[in-house]
Amino acid sequence: MQTITVGPSRIREAVTMREAIDAVRAGFLDLAAGEFEMPTRTALRDGQFLVMSAHHRATASAMIKTLSLNFARTPAITGTVVWTETGRTDSLVADAGAVTTLRTGAAVGVATDLLAPADAGRLTLIGAGAQAPDQVRAVHTVRPLRELTVVATDPRRAEKLAESMAPELPGTHIRTSADVAAAVGEADIVCCATNTTDPLFAASALPARVHVNAIGSFRPTMRELPDELLAHSTVVIDELDAVLEESGRSATRSRRAASPGTTSSNSARRCPRPEHRGASGPCSSPSASPCRTGPSPACWPTSSWPDRQTTSPPNHLTAQPPDHLTARPLGHRPVPPYASTVAAGGPGAAARRGGPARRPVRRRRRTRGAGR
Repeated sequence: MQTITVGPSRIREAVTMREAIDAVRAGFLDLAAGEFEMPTRTALRDGQFLVMSAHHRATASAMIKTLSLNFARTPAITGTVVWTETGRTDSLVADAGAVTTLRTGAAVGVATDLLAPADAGRLTLIGAGAQAPDQVRAVHTVRPLRELTVVATDPRRAEKLAESMAPELPGTHIRTSADVAAAVGEADIVCCATNTTDPLFAASALPARVHVNAIGSFRPTMRELPDELLAHSTVVIDELDAVLEESGRSATRSRRAASPGTTSSNSARRCPRPEHRGASGPCSSPSASPCRTGPSPACWPTSSWPDRQTTSPPNHLTAQPPDHLTARPLGHRPVPPYASTVAAGGPGAAARRGGPARRPVRRRRRTRGAGR
């Protein structure tokens, strides 16, 4: 029996951002196909400790990630990821800080690739903490950046981040700003990576067509996006139960504002997988696991978009969306034309607003704060 330990530098050497994005995309597909058992993560001490677990049926492997979060220290995110499988006696222990920032960035990359316009090249990043560099790397991987604007409460941190990213972004105009409204008003893509409890900007500050990724709100008291944006955008999430559990107040309020009458009760949800759907609609699976693992995670409220439920596998993650659509997001709910989209993953969200996106062959999430 052997325990293999992998530190931050080795993780970075072993996995490029492109490889991480491809792996996360494949993971979401498996998640939607019911290949994972993945309970909603456990939050202790009001989110200062997070415990996540997952079992991948296809490989008979499992992992447990434990995080400690303290935004007053450096690094703010520490912990371990322990991976094991039934066919081996050894196990792997990896640095959770590096895995978390890489994975969260990769999820943003998947979302941006699926939802942002093909010609998007101006990014405004709000936040200059540990998650920030991988947000930029991920967006740049799928949408080469012409301009990067960094906004942070501490101008020195914004300048430091801008300087550190310059060697990785040759040809990109990089600047810092203290004016959030002006910075987001000029963006094609906005990434929010903060631990704020108040919305970072007003919805009116955004341009008519924009894609927004929000990863920082992993507790119900945290909020990065204004209600108006969530209520008038198409919101895309990766795990509905996690959002309702961890960002429940603003998510529920905003969804109700957008779709009056929508309910989040289990009895009102309909499973998108035909083999689990009973004659009357609600999931008839004897096990809740397969129906609680998908990006949507298995059951969108039936009062919301009842005619838009899909029963096919999530080929929308790899297939080209029609011109008038921003792409079918990570869940099983298509994005309607002429709508903003907020892509939300786990506790985070991503949004897009604007008229028809004109893109030939491409597409889009939301990400998750201190995500899996």
